[in-house]
Order: sequence, then structure tokens, then C-alpha cells
Amino acid sequence: MNLPERVKDFLKYLATDLTLKEIAAKMNLSPRTIDGYRDNLFEKVKSILDNHSTNIEKIIEYEVSDNLTIAIIPSDERFDYPYVFGSSSDFDRAGFVLSDIINSLNIIVPEKQRIVEPHLHEFKKWWLILVDYIGYDLGQIEMENLRKGFRLTHPFERIYLISPIDEKRGSFL
Repeated sequence: MNLPERVKDFLKYLATDLTLKEIAAKMNLSPRTIDGYRDNLFEKVKSILDNHSTNIEKIIEYEVSDNLTIAIIPSDERFDYPYVFGSSSDFDRAGFVLSDIINSLNIIVPEKQRIVEPHLHEFKKWWLILVDYIGYDLGQIEMENLRKGFRLTHPFERIYLISPIDEKRGSFL
């Protein structure tokens, strides 16, 4: 499903900790327009969930848009409601996203280390700056959890994750 670029931008911002009002300001759109984007997204998701209820025992991925997919996976555990959302099952600690970032860092950092190793003697300090296309500018709690979870030895004094949405935002690892 092809979406207009503005809606794609909205989905990217929606993955951050920005409020809808802040998203509207960043996109130079009215809050009503952003509300419309949100309402349309919720309707699509609701329709998917309603239609999937007859296939509750099957693993199925649904494309909401060309950059948003919902995977519904049956659980062996039974709940009082038909769906448990992965984004809330980790108690808002960004566990799924953090594990993806850590897995990526465990690949990227050694690769960058190999590249700079012949040149380490040229400078006293080395920083590694990476664009964070997974976490999209994590909040303070998520960054603290990421710092606790990432334990790879490397020559970089600092690793900086920068937001792909706003290059002025980022965090040191």
C-alpha cells in the first residue's frame, strides 16, 4: 500500500516520544490534520484486528502501509482478551527495540573497530557516531537500559546515537 510522503513522515514521528501536537508543529501541519492521520491509522489497525479474529490460531503478517507491518502470532498462554500488544508486553521498557539495537551494535561496532584500528595511533580519542534507524531517538529510560545492556569492549571513547528525524537530537551510549 503506497502512502503519501507526509503520512510516511507521520508514521516515523509516531515512533518517537513526540506528542501529536509536537508532530504537527514539526511537520508544519495543523493538529486536526495529524488527528486525521492518526484516526486513519487506527481504523486500518482496527479493521485488521477485527478481520483477523477468525484466524486467531494462525501466524499472519498484515501490511498496514509500506513502512508499517503488524505481525499477529498466536500464544500458548490464554488471556481474557484476544490480543496482547508486543509494544506493551515489555512494560514500556522498549525491550524489543533495545534488543534490536544491541544486536546491531554487536555487528556494527566491531566492523567500525576493524576499519579504524590501523589509525588508532593517529588520534588520542575516537568517537563513533551512528544514525539510529531502529530506536528513532530513544527516551532517557530506554537509553539507560541500552547502556546497561550493551557490554562490548571497543576503542571508542564515546558512541553517539543520532536521531534520523532530527539531527540535533541524540544520546551518548
